Amino acid sequence: MNSTAPIIISRSHTLHPLNFDFRLHTHTDMLEILIFISGDSEFRVEGNVYPLHPYDTVVVASNEMHRVFHHSDTPYERIVINLPDSFFVTNSCEEYSDLFFGRKPGDMNLIPYEITKNTGYSDCIHRLLKYRESGESPILVKSILIELLHLLNKSRKDIHWERSYGNHGNKHIREVISYINDNLTENINLDTISEKFFINKNYLCRAFKRHTGYTLNKYITHKRILYVRELCARNMSLTQASLEAGFGDYSNFYKMYVKETGHAPSKDLRG
Repeated sequence: MNSTAPIIISRSHTLHPLNFDFRLHTHTDMLEILIFISGDSEFRVEGNVYPLHPYDTVVVASNEMHRVFHHSDTPYERIVINLPDSFFVTNSCEEYSDLFFGRKPGDMNLIPYEITKNTGYSDCIHRLLKYRESGESPILVKSILIELLHLLNKSRKDIHWERSYGNHGNKHIREVISYINDNLTENINLDTISEKFFINKNYLCRAFKRHTGYTLNKYITHKRILYVRELCARNMSLTQASLEAGFGDYSNFYKMYVKETGHAPSKDLRG
């Protein structure tokens, strides 16, 4: 975990959004809060799809593969807050960390504006942007951010929103992704998953790529690399972490890591 990474707060406007510029990705050791202002968009994360409405909020953990998908070139405006995944420990507010860590990947990412609108959340966002833009003390900005996390956490617990605002992705792909995330350390591949879910391999390959933007094998590799990063952050050696994450041996991990990133793991990871 990166305890020195800065908190980044930005408000952005894309006049003609292109899906090519908003590809599936993750943020290493960083959490994200996205406040959707306007656009013709949906949020896709770990095989799940959440339609977006003005002032909805999406929370994303560092291991969740996600993207914003635009149905048209309607101008897209948003506020994005990125903070290190060590933020809660560093600032003694672990009780709010369930927003990111207390759920399965792709579940309960959306907190609708309908729920937050009467909580003071919008005012909190306004003050956060105002203080950040005016160069106020970082301590003040951080305190407002903790207030914002408190309001989000309270909003999510105040109502069981999932029944009304649940996931809209392909059911089979959601189940496959959930299985992969729960079994990264096991011997999983296209053959074993096809047999597990009684799905034709060709159909599974096409559907998985269509709904996630990744081939199934590349997705598994990417999630395993993220898990190695997490284990190394806990001071596990690279060799042991690669075994624990399901790569079989360090040589295979090294080859996959170089293919994925273009450089050796020692450049990014310690251990």
